[in-house]
Amino acid sequence: MFKSIVKEPIHRSRVLRRIVGYDRGTMEQTADSAQSAKRILFIDDDPFITDVVGAKLREAHFEVHIAKNGQAGLEMLATMTPDLILLDLVMPNVNGFAVLERLRASEAWRGIPVIVFSNLGEAEELSRTSELGVREHIVKSTLAPHEVVQKVTDILGADTV
Repeated sequence: MFKSIVKEPIHRSRVLRRIVGYDRGTMEQTADSAQSAKRILFIDDDPFITDVVGAKLREAHFEVHIAKNGQAGLEMLATMTPDLILLDLVMPNVNGFAVLERLRASEAWRGIPVIVFSNLGEAEELSRTSELGVREHIVKSTLAPHEVVQKVTDILGADTV
């Protein structure tokens, strides 16, 4: 049955191009645009989500750095200071809650605004992320990528794009 519907293999790059006009070859920023762009550290273990949302953020002239888990995100923080962190909660190695606790315990990282971008959205998770100083909690399934960009822009200010 499915063989008659799907006539050719589905390629991830084709799906991305259709969704957001993404083409990995055109996603590199020039040095000039990267210097003036606000930096986003996007910590999420789902490469499809980071590709799609990351592409939309780049289209809006943000400089996007991707970490594939909480540990990698903390290591990146040792070498760069983002203007905002977009953080998943459910990840291998170090989860998002542990990242939030480390951020708030650090004098250097405490002031970085964080948007939680996760599939967790129950009252308990919302309460816990709020206690840890999260500026916004977005449930992944409720917003389109361009709406995530708008939330980032709202927090960082209209002069960012």
